[in-house]
Amino acid sequence: MGLISEHLPRGRHIHHAAGARTAAASRASSQGYSASDESTDRPLCVYLLEDNPGDQVLIEAYLATEGKHVVVAFGSMAELALRGTPPDVVLLDLRLPDARDEEVVRRTRLVLPDTPMVVLTGVEDGEVARRCLELGADDYIEKNELSSEVLRRAVAFAVARGRARNLQTRLQAAERL
Repeated sequence: MGLISEHLPRGRHIHHAAGARTAAASRASSQGYSASDESTDRPLCVYLLEDNPGDQVLIEAYLATEGKHVVVAFGSMAELALRGTPPDVVLLDLRLPDARDEEVVRRTRLVLPDTPMVVLTGVEDGEVARRCLELGADDYIEKNELSSEVLRRAVAFAVARGRARNLQTRLQAAERL
């Protein structure tokens, strides 16, 4: 784990909502790194719903290589429910202390109904993946296949799909006027 925090590139800003900050987050924040979303020139806020501190550090490091993500990490559904401002995208694990499998997707969708969602999990089950997508996840990535590039594309595509859905909803509402 120390290797990840020692090799974080510059240009990042990572926040944690609960618990102790990881070495990677502390180092990034202490050096005043910033982040931005290329389409709006503002930080892309990513909620990470992951209870494994090692996986949190790894995922944060992958996102930090892109230089445009603010990560807010949560270890449980309860912590997520207490958050007020919706993120641009939520990354979620399917094995949490207070929810498992598709229930994580259902409950996240209730708390964040319009937010793009990417499942990052160690669950290697095609049927679970299909059900998560049917419940509103934009993507499903098994952690053993995760890399910086895979995560970057999944986040970018999920955010783009979310923006397209929001635009379509607004256009449909305007047509009814």
